Amino acid sequence: MINMDRLLVFFLVITISITLLFFLSFPYIRIKNHEFFLQRKIFFPFYRCRIFLLITNINNNIKPNSEEMAEIHGSFSTIIALNVERIQLVISKYQSKTSLYIFLTKNGFSKKKIFNYLEKELLLVTNTLSTNYGGHVNILNSKQSRLLLRFLKKKKNKVPIDFSSLVDAEIDVMDILYRTIAVESFPDISLVMSVKKKESTSNYFTVYFSALSDNSKSLKRFLHATNTFKKMKTSSAQDSEHVHLDELPKYFHIPLDYQGTSTTTQSRRKPIFQQDQSLLLGYEYINELLDDEISINIGELLYNVEIYGMIGRGKTSLVSSIIEHLIHNNIPSLIFDIKGEYATTFTTESNVEIFTIGPPHPICINLFDTRDEDDVRGTLLLIEEMIASSDQNFSPSMKNLFETALFLTHKEEKRTLEVFAGHLITLAKRNKRVTTIQNTLDAVLNRLNFIFNPSSFEILGVSQTTLNFDVMEQGKTIILDLSQFQRRAAKPSDIYLVCNLILKLFYKFASSKDLTNKLRYVVVLEEAINIIPHIYRTQSSASLITAENNILLGRSLGIGHIFCTQMWHSVSRIVHANSSTKIVFRSCQETEKIAKALNLHDFHFERLQQLPIRHCFVWKDGQHKAIEMVTKDFNRKPLNYNHYLLFLKRKYSYAAYPLLFNSFIDMRTSLYDKLTQRKHNHQKKEPKKKNIQQTESNKQNPKNRKTSPKKQPFIQDDVCKTFCSLSKNQEECSKIRKDAEIVSSIMLKRYSKFEIEQAILGELGTSLEDLLKQVLKEKKLNEDDKVVYCAQRELTNQLMKIKLA
Repeated sequence: MINMDRLLVFFLVITISITLLFFLSFPYIRIKNHEFFLQRKIFFPFYRCRIFLLITNINNNIKPNSEEMAEIHGSFSTIIALNVERIQLVISKYQSKTSLYIFLTKNGFSKKKIFNYLEKELLLVTNTLSTNYGGHVNILNSKQSRLLLRFLKKKKNKVPIDFSSLVDAEIDVMDILYRTIAVESFPDISLVMSVKKKESTSNYFTVYFSALSDNSKSLKRFLHATNTFKKMKTSSAQDSEHVHLDELPKYFHIPLDYQGTSTTTQSRRKPIFQQDQSLLLGYEYINELLDDEISINIGELLYNVEIYGMIGRGKTSLVSSIIEHLIHNNIPSLIFDIKGEYATTFTTESNVEIFTIGPPHPICINLFDTRDEDDVRGTLLLIEEMIASSDQNFSPSMKNLFETALFLTHKEEKRTLEVFAGHLITLAKRNKRVTTIQNTLDAVLNRLNFIFNPSSFEILGVSQTTLNFDVMEQGKTIILDLSQFQRRAAKPSDIYLVCNLILKLFYKFASSKDLTNKLRYVVVLEEAINIIPHIYRTQSSASLITAENNILLGRSLGIGHIFCTQMWHSVSRIVHANSSTKIVFRSCQETEKIAKALNLHDFHFERLQQLPIRHCFVWKDGQHKAIEMVTKDFNRKPLNYNHYLLFLKRKYSYAAYPLLFNSFIDMRTSLYDKLTQRKHNHQKKEPKKKNIQQTESNKQNPKNRKTSPKKQPFIQDDVCKTFCSLSKNQEECSKIRKDAEIVSSIMLKRYSKFEIEQAILGELGTSLEDLLKQVLKEKKLNEDDKVVYCAQRELTNQLMKIKLA
């Protein structure tokens, strides 16, 4: 019986072990729309999160001697190795550019703990890099990280490197490898170095180097050049080296010869298309016969194309054939698909990103995620423009309240509509003139109701932005499926508002590029009556007429437009005045104006009202008169709507939807409830009465007094202790710590925690080191590098306490 019990226990243990191995052996799948690159096991809630850092530059003016260089490298590698669980350093070369990346990885069952841990490591790495090398980094987003991983995984040849010969010769491994890979004769080499602590209490680290390349000959020459070719003869898996902490600086540091790079990922290179490509529209129709081809050059799209005609005449087929040409030739396009026809037609194209209203791939725009004060003012102007389109302008008191809440939101770590609305309500409650300010608050919130109405709240009431125009730099086409507006019977003003907002953001994106006289992007405006109507308001200086601005100024930014609508008079006159190509299908309204614009003869004027399907008149700039054309065949059929949604769910199955609440009203109600509950709890608390007898007793007997908690001493990390131990003068050591404590306390009072964090990450414009030296100079303290370093460490630790609390 005992043997049977033991056998049963043994069988259960084996079964559980096999089950766990079975689940853990499943591959990882990517979870989209996270700030970091997050993956999860299939059928198993086990996560892997990675942060990818691109080192953009280091201080190349540093020219230390060998001892100082060893101290810099030793300080950097020691701090990283002792505080970071695992770190990978990647040297990647692409088209003569050598880039340096740092990978931080953490696995676990809790996403929150993983994120908190990696944020701590991120601040440590960036601070240490800035202090030792004066370097700055860019944090790659999830999509950029995926492109970089894909670039490395596509390498056909992966070989472990045997660097024992370099160590025996007392050569700096990192420097020799970097200098060799940076030479032009090795164009396609990437190096991956991994450092991991062997045991939690050990001072030994597992170090592994591997070389990757698509070209086996180039890889072999590189290994010979670095005297690491021995591993070419072995077929074993990853061979690692066990390195002591004192020897680690030879392997892991930043090369002082590194020139930096501004490229985020190599795969984000914009495809080049020929401006003189021929785009076939159709065939000339003469005497009931098809004659010559009618086409335009791609570059002519820069001067805009307008298409008109009654329902069912062939407009959509013509535009679809144009879009197909743009997609297949990697010409970046932004398509406003009001009815969802183009989205269902080009669903399966790999070069197309489709965004929907709500899941499965939602269009999300967080207006309040501002980067700097210029962004805050831009958001204020943008909201004013949106409000002005409803004939409800801000009064001075409303604008003051709105602007104050907007700047307070900018200082928060999380900047969303919910945080902004919370600041609006809180500011109104704190004001002494309760009646006046409450009326102002109600007026502001009522105006916000116009913007964040039920139709547009799914797009604007979110915690993060998902609509990313950067994919167009890869030659991709973005289709905005806005058909849910039609299905929900949304008002034309809602469509107008959202579309012009997206156009304004796209215009801002394009404005960041250099001016050009060549085509860069194509914008397709389907049902243009909803986006650029013939009546728009110019009474206010804040008027959302972005579509008109794009037409007037878009050419200088390389933006071409295709307008498609049913009636000639339904769109702005600016469209007619600034379109070099006009295509008109059968039309029964405004025929006289159309005939005049296309210079039609009397026969053509009558035929305009009788044109068969797919027949149209085409007029191009420079032509004497319009030509009748039959559009080219387009036989591609759209998917059934249910099949279309099923395909999108498979393609974007793991896309998160960062919606804050179901509606703006729900958000307001929730915020009011929170404030009411907080006030109610505050009133419940009665003030504590002082015990007079106890006070007298404390005065008579000092032992009865409660000692106040002591101020927390200055946090000393390993590096600061090392500075002190190296110094023979203990007074000097104490002075360093004291000065660092003074400087860090001044910094915390002078700057917000968000500004300090941005300075640490190198995104403030001024480095944290420069800010600290400025304080030292103002307070007439010694500008010692050790003081600066210890102060940086103190500020980082303070931020970590706040983030991980």
